[in-house]
Amino acid sequence: MSDEPFTIDAVGWHVKGPGAHVSPDFVRAWFGRIALFLQDNGLASRTLLEPGAPVGDDFKLTSADVTPEGLDFLRSQYRKWQKYLDRGGDIAATRPLEGALEKRRSKERRS
Repeated sequence: MSDEPFTIDAVGWHVKGPGAHVSPDFVRAWFGRIALFLQDNGLASRTLLEPGAPVGDDFKLTSADVTPEGLDFLRSQYRKWQKYLDRGGDIAATRPLEGALEKRRSKERRS
């Protein structure tokens, strides 16, 4: 496996081009929420977004932006969270992410 950083997701992928089917404001809100969730839970390797700062169309989340635990978490949960949002889930409600993270960390503590 390569250690080269890779892009996990990018605002531009969802707001530009023929595949853009979601409101740009919605996409920016979801990226803001996931960035703050990662930061608040020690899963980010740096400050991704200051609270209250706008998310621009150039914002992207890369493997270098998250800790190893964060990357594993995103691999297992990010797509599930996107599907939750696609079904009308509330962006502000990070309960599904929090529950999955607590379950994961609880399992690791028992190991």
